[in-house]
Amino acid sequence: ADFSEINISIGGLQNQINDLRITLAGESQINTIDARIKELQQLEGKMAQELADLENSEFVLDAFNKERINTIVSNINGKFEKTKFKLFEDQINGGEVECCEALVNTNGSWVPFSNANTAGQINAGIDIINTLCRHHDVYAPIFIDNRESVNELIPTLSQIVNLKVTLDKQLTVI
Repeated sequence: ADFSEINISIGGLQNQINDLRITLAGESQINTIDARIKELQQLEGKMAQELADLENSEFVLDAFNKERINTIVSNINGKFEKTKFKLFEDQINGGEVECCEALVNTNGSWVPFSNANTAGQINAGIDIINTLCRHHDVYAPIFIDNRESVNELIPTLSQIVNLKVTLDKQLTVI
């Protein structure tokens, strides 16, 4: 009896069985992958909701921080008559960075203290001294150097000692 044809048929059937096993394994992997995709899609939905909640919280915190900043600036600047303070610097990203810069009113325009003229700087200094004196209820003399550079001083309850250049040959005390 010739078994070679049968062996060839058996070998072919074995190959078909192996191919079907590979196909079944592939389908099993596909089912596993599909289940994982559904799981990840559900997780993505939950994470998207968490992100939206966090963004909302961030928006509320930013709004609170802006209001807090405005309240602080208004409260502090309300204590001064001729001077303002810039306490926060706006950033490009919309945030704020703390700073402290005195602003002097020069002919209706607020300029940084360092850019103001001598009269503006001296009057701003007196305004700051007046505010501190009122707050602490202590009034000390104010020495003003370069007084010849200022035509008009803002009112103060403190004693003023003017130091100015003169053509006198001796120190004059008035």
